[in-house]
Amino acid sequence: MKKLLTILLLLTCGICCGQTNLVPNGSFETYTNCPTNYSQLPVPPWYSGTAGTPDYYNSCAGSGNGTIGVPQNSFGYQNASTGNAYVGIYTFAVWGTDTIEAKEYLQIQLTDTLIAQKTYCVSFFVNLTNPSPLFFPNNWFAITEIGMLISNDSVYLNGALTLPYIPQIQSPAGLYLNDTTNWTEISGQYIAQGGEKYITIGNFNLHSDTMRILTYNTPSLSSYYFIDNVSIVDCTNEGITNNNEIKINLFPNPIFDKLNIQANNYEPTEIILYDLSSRKLLQQAFTNTATINTEKLAKGMYLYEVRNRNGIIKNGKVIKQ
Repeated sequence: MKKLLTILLLLTCGICCGQTNLVPNGSFETYTNCPTNYSQLPVPPWYSGTAGTPDYYNSCAGSGNGTIGVPQNSFGYQNASTGNAYVGIYTFAVWGTDTIEAKEYLQIQLTDTLIAQKTYCVSFFVNLTNPSPLFFPNNWFAITEIGMLISNDSVYLNGALTLPYIPQIQSPAGLYLNDTTNWTEISGQYIAQGGEKYITIGNFNLHSDTMRILTYNTPSLSSYYFIDNVSIVDCTNEGITNNNEIKINLFPNPIFDKLNIQANNYEPTEIILYDLSSRKLLQQAFTNTATINTEKLAKGMYLYEVRNRNGIIKNGKVIKQ
């Protein structure tokens, strides 16, 4: 059963009659050959954004422990969100005593380039796996932030490391994606800059910045999610809120131990704080008010963005004294 969860700042975008999904093979149903083992991705035009090796699951491979089938496989029991197939990726992994941090990403070229100032409804579904310790004796985690990067060009990193980009669509910090039974939808609206034609899905936070909770305890460290039903559709004429009508007040500035935020709207919103090199330091979701603890921030200048489903409402600088 699908869990249609609107995740705080990210609102569900329904796909109405006549809307065209710009993500080819968005539910991974078309494949060149039935998978026979892990680390296979025979689902063109999908490919990996790093040297990591996403896994493909399909009912054609059968079903049962130790398989890569659907619904039962070594990572747990899960029917597809749509159709008979899905893909699995590591969003956090430190295997055994190895200190190398590893992640996997899914990437694809859209069927058409996004048009400047048009609004696109974006969604994809995730499910935290619940594997048998017999096959994967790992220290299993749920994380809070899985996102989609929308870019003009393809991105690639030689190694199964963290891609150094900030995704435009992302589940917010603080809400753990820990449902192992139902599919959880991550969705939002994106106003195109123009020229975007690639998307990449995964965890874009460094391991040290990844919020996680333990789901069960064994020797290694891993977080692995199934991904399904990826969609981007043009929803420009579906009644988008005008961000120019939303007023945001941040105070005090300079800040000391706390930063307060007030907004004149009650829809899901978030604030993201960066250092001057654009490294994300914190992210907090709120509706009309929020208070952020800044005690641990060093003195200096910081950049901020306040965003909702329609994009950036306000950005600027704050000073910590």
